[in-house]
Amino acid sequence: MEKINNITLKEWASAKVHLLREVPLEKVCKCLGIEPTLWAETDEKWLNFYNKNVDTDEQLEKDYYSCWSNPFTGKFESLTKNDWWKGVVALDNINGVSFENWVCANGLLDQGLNPQKIFDSLKLDKSTWIKTDKAWDNVYATDETHQLTLKKASLEENLMSHKFSHITQAEIDTDLEENGGFRYFIKADLPEEGLTLAFLKEQCLKR
Repeated sequence: MEKINNITLKEWASAKVHLLREVPLEKVCKCLGIEPTLWAETDEKWLNFYNKNVDTDEQLEKDYYSCWSNPFTGKFESLTKNDWWKGVVALDNINGVSFENWVCANGLLDQGLNPQKIFDSLKLDKSTWIKTDKAWDNVYATDETHQLTLKKASLEENLMSHKFSHITQAEIDTDLEENGGFRYFIKADLPEEGLTLAFLKEQCLKR
């Protein structure tokens, strides 16, 4: 599928980034050359196409996430970040996950907390967490103000905060011990049965 309502995949993905940055829908649609009333249909059709094909089309995923790094492509190509995002509110959350909770979640995973406790705390399933994590990775990597870097350093001093204030160090230590002492987490490859010792050993052999 090359276009939906004369909008390409990259233009759709770029539009979603701008909308997440709270650029007004009317402004985004004007750039796309469509009426705002047509956006919901376009978004739904592209989203269905993406979800249906992403597991078997590696290039599709690459094209989509390339727009997180550079959303000024296609019909947005002639715009500049300074003008387009001027006065725009900073990105607040992705799939209901704030930057603060994203940082804390990854820090706790690195320390050995069972991933299922992360999913439960954020009220997400595994696949949504993986997409959210990848999206925040891209936002963080493209933050030219370095404000997120400073905020991340502060958050890492107290990971058991925000939606993880109920987590204790004893709980992390117990999970780490049950996981065989492994502190890393293979996000995209986590099996449906969860993080098991057999899985971790298998991943360790691949490293």
